[in-house]
Amino acid sequence: MDLMPFYVKEYILSKKRSSLSPNTLLQYLYRYRHFFNWLLSEGIVEAANAASIDYKELEIMKKETIEFHLDLRGKYR
Repeated sequence: MDLMPFYVKEYILSKKRSSLSPNTLLQYLYRYRHFFNWLLSEGIVEAANAASIDYKELEIMKKETIEFHLDLRGKYR
């Protein structure tokens, strides 16, 4: 979890307190990591690594960008 931004860590911890299974939490982390790595590799966000992606960049991201990622993820499953 050290490789994740603070807001993802807070979210995962809140879900842990709501008694989600460790496997579910691990899947959440995996999907966040995949998404953030995709953002970095495509140059959609400018950050040194996933942990330093500012949530403000996600806040202004276009819906189409996220949908494109979801479509790609579904294609290569």
